[in-house]
Amino acid sequence: LWRYLFNREFGPINAVLSAVGITGPNWLGSPDWALFSLVIISVWGGAVSTIIYVAGLQNIPEELLEAAKIDGATAVQRFRFVTVPMLTPTIFFNVVTGVIGAFQFFVPAFIMTEGGPARATYFYNLN
Repeated sequence: LWRYLFNREFGPINAVLSAVGITGPNWLGSPDWALFSLVIISVWGGAVSTIIYVAGLQNIPEELLEAAKIDGATAVQRFRFVTVPMLTPTIFFNVVTGVIGAFQFFVPAFIMTEGGPARATYFYNLN
């Protein structure tokens, strides 16, 4: 999917750019753009973590925040002493899956660029 999106000749990203008068780069063939295309893929995957954090925030009982507010806690204190402790399982889950995802990112990067033009996307385990 990503190879299709970043394709120089018929990829939709370059098609959109050319529709507004911008010449699209050679995403996977240029040493300057190959690593940037992998960054775009990583940022796209970060949305999953955001959704998990939102779900964790919605799971915090409103009564706890209200009780802290009634007890005189400021917004920063409510965040530090109520929100963060209640989000601890969510934070732990996102950290673990993030580390696992970082180790697994080798595969899509290697499939897309095979080390990239002029070794621009080589990882340490390829050397």
